[in-house]
Amino acid sequence: DRVQPILDRVPGLSESNVLGGRERETQIHFDPVLMAQRRVTVPDFIRALQATNRNFSAGAMAQSKLDIRVRVLGRFSSPDQILDMIIRQDESGPVYVRDVATAAETLKEETDFIRSNGQNVLAMNFQKEPGANVMEVMAKLKEEAERINAKGGILDTYAKTHEIKGGLEFYQVYDQTDYINQAFHLVKSTIVLGGILAVVVLTVFLRSLRSIGIIAIAIPITIVGTIVIMVALGRSVNVISLAGMAFATGMVVDNSIVVLENIFRHVEMGKSKINAALDGAVEVS
Repeated sequence: DRVQPILDRVPGLSESNVLGGRERETQIHFDPVLMAQRRVTVPDFIRALQATNRNFSAGAMAQSKLDIRVRVLGRFSSPDQILDMIIRQDESGPVYVRDVATAAETLKEETDFIRSNGQNVLAMNFQKEPGANVMEVMAKLKEEAERINAKGGILDTYAKTHEIKGGLEFYQVYDQTDYINQAFHLVKSTIVLGGILAVVVLTVFLRSLRSIGIIAIAIPITIVGTIVIMVALGRSVNVISLAGMAFATGMVVDNSIVVLENIFRHVEMGKSKINAALDGAVEVS
């Protein structure tokens, strides 16, 4: 009740759920024999409870420039209030709930449970909005969780106020961004390793430092250029796009060799290096 509203305000979240735990409820157990003796039927008993356990709007009250909305509180707040309720009134006097039933504050029937580290716990899960950046949403969730867990925070204050032994702790058991970060690191290392291996292979076969240097420079230039274009078009750099760039690294090397060979051909035709570079690149493209 106190933690969920705070986390619901994190930008980018569309839904949150609380799982596990048992809600409090007040159970009323009636005695059919006592009800029969006082001529109270079960439908009458239920209707009387439902009609009494309600809050009503009492309209508006003018107060200077303000209109104050008034509400009449009629919901039960304790078992004793239920027991003092009158079910029916006749010539023999009023019939109270305590005359035919008992009321006790307890917990709802347990139909499911959540366990962690061998203990029953409350769990919360969160869903991000479509199009929201999961990395940014998760970072903000972690920031709020740290603030909630901090000394003097909501959980610490609540545990001390209610004398909860061992206190309360809000901790994370699952993080979707772990997989995303691993995938990012894997793809980035693949791009770097692929570029290095390409340069090593070229060194073995071409044996020309100038040619190898040109091709090696082409790899980061094309990757950076691709990212710039993606950002300009409003696309996000994600695992799929990075994987595409990792696969394309080999194509960059192949195309660079073809362009380099064509430029060399134009140089042999007697053209200057600048003209040969322009004509050779344009011809291949």
